[in-house]
Amino acid sequence: MDYPFTSWTGYFAALTESLSTEYYGEEFPQYERQQHRGNTDMMMIQKLLESGLNPQEGLDGFIQALLDGSRYACELPDIAEILAMFIEKGAKPNIDCLFEINCTEFEDEVSSYEIRGVLIDALSEFGIDVKKYYDWASVDAVNWEEIDEEVVEEDYEKACRMALKSQSEYLREQ
Repeated sequence: MDYPFTSWTGYFAALTESLSTEYYGEEFPQYERQQHRGNTDMMMIQKLLESGLNPQEGLDGFIQALLDGSRYACELPDIAEILAMFIEKGAKPNIDCLFEINCTEFEDEVSSYEIRGVLIDALSEFGIDVKKYYDWASVDAVNWEEIDEEVVEEDYEKACRMALKSQSEYLREQ
C-alpha cells in the first residue's frame, strides 16, 4: 500500500519504513515522492482524519510507528502538533508503551529512548501521569553511555529509568 493512503495501516507502514531507513522509497515510491514535493506527514494525517478514520487508532499507530522507526523518528517535524491533532479529535494518549522495558540488552533497550523522551515531553501538555511508572525523584538523569555497568547488572530497571529520564525534560522536572 503506497500513497495515496486510505487506511492507518498503509500510512503507518510507510511512515515506519521512512523512519527506519533512508531507502524507504524502494518500497513506498509514491510516499517518497510526496515527501519531496512538500506533502508532509502532518498533511497526510490531517487528510486521513478528515476522511473519517478513527483518531484513537491514529494516535496509537503514530506513537508505535515512531517507536518502531526510532532511528530517524526525532527528525520528523511537527511531532507535538500531530499528537495535538489526534487529541483534539478525541483520542486519549495511552503512554504505557513509553515506559515499557522491552529488551534484555541495555543498548537495544535505550535505542528508542530519545523519541520516547520527545513523546513524553510533547504529551506532558495534556496532563499525563508519569508518576505511576516510577519514582522519578529517586534517580538521576544519566545518559545511557555514562551509566556504570554495575548499575545495569544490579538494577536493570533503575538503569533504564535513569537513561529515559535523561531524554525527557518533563521527567527531569518530576
